[in-house]
Amino acid sequence: MRAAHHESPRRRRLARLLRATLAALAWAVAAARCARAAAPAGLPAGQYGDLVRLGWQIFTDTPRQAGQFVGNSLSCSSCHLGAGTQANAAPLWGAVPVYPRYQAKLGQVVTLAQRMQQCFEFSERGWEPPLDSEPILALLAYAHWTARGRPIGVLPAGAGLPALPVTAQGADPLAGQTLYAADCARCHGDDGHGRDSLAPPLWGLASYAQGAGMSTPAMAARFIWANMPLGQPFSLSPQQAKDVAAYIDIQYRAPDPRKGALAWIPH
Repeated sequence: MRAAHHESPRRRRLARLLRATLAALAWAVAAARCARAAAPAGLPAGQYGDLVRLGWQIFTDTPRQAGQFVGNSLSCSSCHLGAGTQANAAPLWGAVPVYPRYQAKLGQVVTLAQRMQQCFEFSERGWEPPLDSEPILALLAYAHWTARGRPIGVLPAGAGLPALPVTAQGADPLAGQTLYAADCARCHGDDGHGRDSLAPPLWGLASYAQGAGMSTPAMAARFIWANMPLGQPFSLSPQQAKDVAAYIDIQYRAPDPRKGALAWIPH
C-alpha cells in the first residue's frame, strides 16, 4: 500500500506533463494550420474578388486593417476561428443564412451589417463603422462568400456555438482558476493578456468589453467547451468549461459603453 501511495503523486506529475506536452503539440499544429490558410483560395476575379479578399484581411487582422474603428488588440478571427469558417466557432457561413434576425438584447430586428457594427463597438471595444463604409461592405462580401451555396433561412450544422449540456453544479470560479492555470495560461498568460492572434487577451483593456457576446459566461462556456484548448475541441467537460468561463468573467475588462459612468461595476 505504501508503494502505491508513493507512486500516486509521481503518476499525477507524469499525467500533467503528458497533458501539457499534448496541449503544446496541438497548439503548434493549430497554429501551423492557421498560418498555412493564408488568403482564401478560389476567389472570383474582378472587383468582387478584391472586396472579398479585403474582407478576409480585415477579419483576420482587424486592428491594422480597420484600426480607426478598433480600440483593443482583437481581430474578428480571435473569436470566429479559422478565419470565420470553423464549425462550432460561430462561423460566418452560419450567420449569413439567418440574418436579418430578432435580437433580444435590443428588442428589435437587426441586419448582419448592424451586427457587425456591434462587434466593433463591444468585441473590438471601438466605434461602429458606417453601414456604407469599406470595412462593413468588405466584411459582408467575405461573409457571403464563405456561405456560398448554402440555403437561406436554414441554420446549418456547426453554425453558432453548440449548446452546453446541463451540469449538476453551478459554475465555480475557484475551480476555473485552477483549470485556467493548468490549461489556458500557457497560451493566454497568467495575466490573461494573451500573446498573439491565436491566443488573444481574455481580459484587460486589450480584450473585449462588457456587453460583448463573450462577456456572457454562458456564451463563453459554450465557446470554451467546443474549441479550447486550441486544437482540442470538447476535451474539457461542460462543468470545466463553465468553471473557466466563470473565472474569466470576474476579471477586469472595459465597461459596457451603453451603461455610462457606473458601467465598471461587475455585471
